[in-house]
Amino acid sequence: MAKKITVIPPTKPNKYDIDITRKRVGIYCRVSSAKKHQLRSLSAQASGLTQFVATKPNWRLYDIYLDVASGSDNKREEYNRMLDDATCGKIDLVVVKSSSRLGRDTAETIQACRELIHFDCDIYFHDADSYYSQMGALVVEMTAAIDQADNESRSENIRWGIRKELDNTDAKRYNRVCYGYDHDEDGKLIINEEQATIVRKIFLLYLSGASILTIKRTLEDEGIPAPRGGEKWSKKSIDAILKNSKYTGDSTILSRGLDYRADTNVIVRNDAELSNDVFFTIIDHHPAIISKDTFEAADVERKKRSNITVDAEGRKVRKSTHYSSKKKNPGE
Repeated sequence: MAKKITVIPPTKPNKYDIDITRKRVGIYCRVSSAKKHQLRSLSAQASGLTQFVATKPNWRLYDIYLDVASGSDNKREEYNRMLDDATCGKIDLVVVKSSSRLGRDTAETIQACRELIHFDCDIYFHDADSYYSQMGALVVEMTAAIDQADNESRSENIRWGIRKELDNTDAKRYNRVCYGYDHDEDGKLIINEEQATIVRKIFLLYLSGASILTIKRTLEDEGIPAPRGGEKWSKKSIDAILKNSKYTGDSTILSRGLDYRADTNVIVRNDAELSNDVFFTIIDHHPAIISKDTFEAADVERKKRSNITVDAEGRKVRKSTHYSSKKKNPGE
């Protein structure tokens, strides 16, 4: 007699089974900084996923969670709010663009997945068109590792591109216009004589003892237009002019996070031993509006007037006195 196989269906559904009941959906989007292009990406993520959720007849959008923070930042307030909602049973499905949106690295992504699934909240990865419960923990972890490797490779390619660009002394970055300069037909910096006169006036007033507020009032009283054409000068604009070494004829670019070898004719310096901020400077790159001595004197004067000083233990502290241009002798 042939043996007969009987299939006994489970009496209790697996908590990871995908059912067709109406799901309360939370959309999670994250970018790592508040830069304009990153915020545009955040908006695009949210808009695209919202439209996608709307196409699912059994899904109901409960909330959208938007974070502007690195994946390893413990202050991801929106992620924590989403986790609280999952804990309280307010959502049972989280939709993300990709695994990399849940965390900046593999460990962060895995931790986020485990936290959500612990509260019976499944995760849908839009780029993979799959659920965490369908893919399984191992596949998701492998995908997260691949995403991290792709991100690191992409980041390295970007850094390499920046390094190659800055090796070229004719790079457009070195020829960015600021107040006092224009571009010639070839995109090189040339002096705008009308504005350059104002730049020299600002340095002269400052070195004569005038405060930034006094300089602001002087320029406005004389009817000199602000850099963007308005009648009012901001103290920030005047301070930026006094700090801009481009007026000496040198062109300096700050590039963050570059591991750079100085093997070209571009001067490279890293002012902080533990910092990833690298400064690329081309000496005498364009015509100067002021001398280097004038700029350095203004720099010394600015530090003298600052009400912030560094104590013997390296801590920043405020001075008990403030600079006043009304005093004939600032040291009084």
